[in-house]
Amino acid sequence: MEITKIAVLGAGQMGAGIAQVSACAGYEVVMIDINQEFVDRGMGTISSSLGKLVSKGRMTEEESSRAMSLISSSTDRASASDADLVVEAIPEIPDLKFSTFSELDSICKQNAILASNTGKASVCIFMKTPSNGAISSIGNPVVSQCARALTETMPSIGS
Repeated sequence: MEITKIAVLGAGQMGAGIAQVSACAGYEVVMIDINQEFVDRGMGTISSSLGKLVSKGRMTEEESSRAMSLISSSTDRASASDADLVVEAIPEIPDLKFSTFSELDSICKQNAILASNTGKASVCIFMKTPSNGAISSIGNPVVSQCARALTETMPSIGS
């Protein structure tokens, strides 16, 4: 399956970093959080981070602008419905993760890969249908650690 669109749930440090790295890699990204204030703060974090990369000569202004143009934002999880890859980067609260993945199971397209940035457990335990689950262990800070990101596709519990 070709991945062209990525949805990131959470606009905090990890979510914004994942959105930034994804956009810098050329993917269309939607960053989703529960209120506009969080989304705006996450977009500001990305803009600031890209500005620092430009000022240090690690990226051109054009590359920075291109990355920003690939990121949209939303407060509606339904914005993840057409994403090929959905990465959850929300607080480590099990009930919140369970309810989020339950909602994603009903919102996302059938072949979407649902991933979690949790370091606590396999994403499959949060899902009703874990065949498309993945766990993503991304270091912090995200941008400097992205080259070392490890993503493992988890097999279906039924296989």
